[in-house]
Amino acid sequence: MDARSLLLPNARRAWIALAAILVLVAVALVFWARRTPSLPYDAADGDYASDCCGAITLRGGSLYANDARLADYVVLRDARGPYLLPDRYVGTLNTGIETAGNRPPRPLRLDTLPRPSRILFPDPEGASLFRRSPARRR
Repeated sequence: MDARSLLLPNARRAWIALAAILVLVAVALVFWARRTPSLPYDAADGDYASDCCGAITLRGGSLYANDARLADYVVLRDARGPYLLPDRYVGTLNTGIETAGNRPPRPLRLDTLPRPSRILFPDPEGASLFRRSPARRR
């Protein structure tokens, strides 16, 4: 047996290993490129009020109404612009805000970032608009 026949199987293994590593890197890059990047949680922090439904507070990735935490959220952006995506359904009623864990969450549209002045809650009966409240003095 000569040295050339001993090297050939090792060379094939090296090429196969290199190809496998390149495939794994390509798959990782595809997953990384397709992920939905979230924006900072505090990009929309503040107090918002609506004529129909009361007031809400966004603080550190949580949505509050009447000092009760209703849902957690992430701030995202798509082709239509920035929005909040709560971890559960959040909607409006004439008497306030409703949440439901058995309904899919809906995006709550923001007008701008980093300091939005409006949040739009889409509803089948008509959208509810929440406007940023003036900053409270402490």
